[in-house]
Amino acid sequence: MDSVRIGLIGAGVIGTAHSAVLQQIGLHLGTRLQLVAVADPLEARRARCAESYGYRQQFADGHALLGGADINAVFICTPTRDHAELVSAAAARGLHIFCEKPLGMSYPEAFEMVARSSAPECGHRSAWCCASPPSTR
Repeated sequence: MDSVRIGLIGAGVIGTAHSAVLQQIGLHLGTRLQLVAVADPLEARRARCAESYGYRQQFADGHALLGGADINAVFICTPTRDHAELVSAAAARGLHIFCEKPLGMSYPEAFEMVARSSAPECGHRSAWCCASPPSTR
């Protein structure tokens, strides 16, 4: 992979927080990290995110981004109820997937999402910051 071409689905608080971090990483990686496209149903929010962080394309919904953007990785930062459908669509494209927590609405749904996105060409990650908290050690 020459570069990581990222699409962001969900330009709210969490999506913009990830965008700020990705922008900083991009300063060090140069063209090896590209913020390609952002999707959000609120036009003003996606436009602000695109302008602030340099996303070149804007889409009104995540499925349009997944079908129309030249990306190889996606950050899914939407409400939890939308995660399963977007992860499934991204996995079908063979994208690397970063999905915000909680992964799914239930354990069975989350388990199914991980199974669908476990193909060798997909790299799925969830944003669980403390996988082994000190209190469980």
